[in-house]
Amino acid sequence: MKITRKTHKELFNAVEFCHKASFTDKSKSDRPYYYNTLEVKNGRLCATDGARLHYQPITDLPNGVYDYSKKGSTITLTKHDNNNYPDIDKVIPRQYAHTVEVNRDELLRICRQALIMVNNHWSCLYLTFNGHLEVKVSNPDLGEYASETETSKVVDPESTVAINPKFIRDVLTSFKSKNVTIKLQPEAYKMPLVLQSGDKTALVMPMRI
Repeated sequence: MKITRKTHKELFNAVEFCHKASFTDKSKSDRPYYYNTLEVKNGRLCATDGARLHYQPITDLPNGVYDYSKKGSTITLTKHDNNNYPDIDKVIPRQYAHTVEVNRDELLRICRQALIMVNNHWSCLYLTFNGHLEVKVSNPDLGEYASETETSKVVDPESTVAINPKFIRDVLTSFKSKNVTIKLQPEAYKMPLVLQSGDKTALVMPMRI
């Protein structure tokens, strides 16, 4: 199936959002095939690379696993021969300890600033939720960057999670709403961080520190 923004705007945007969570380096032959694909199941499109998961409801594609390719502004989805895909429902949290809202533009600005400090050896962004959201990244060669932004609610006791800033940037650039909803679980440092905007949802696994 060929998809363009002009002919299938909502589906195009959904596919682009989900594809950001797929593992795009196909030279890594030791990775399971499904990390390079997208799945449609019961009206839900999703993709995962094992460290993050993006999903969104859709109505335009039948169930199945799809290979993705893009040339210019046209996306091509091709049914994969193997329809086995991880059961993502097993990793989607059912309950949350805290739900807060953060201004999307402000958090995106902070993440982009933090990315300046990131390289192959230092790529950990610390998010601390308390009366606001504190963002910090350290690099022994460049120093430390820290900033903060307001949240809609106080998280008590405070909770800190280490996240890949590129993953957060990929999510926020796909969201279009004024605010992004962030959901935290108990022991957030070892559980997925959930970000939502409209019908788009992203789960990002914390980094080990």
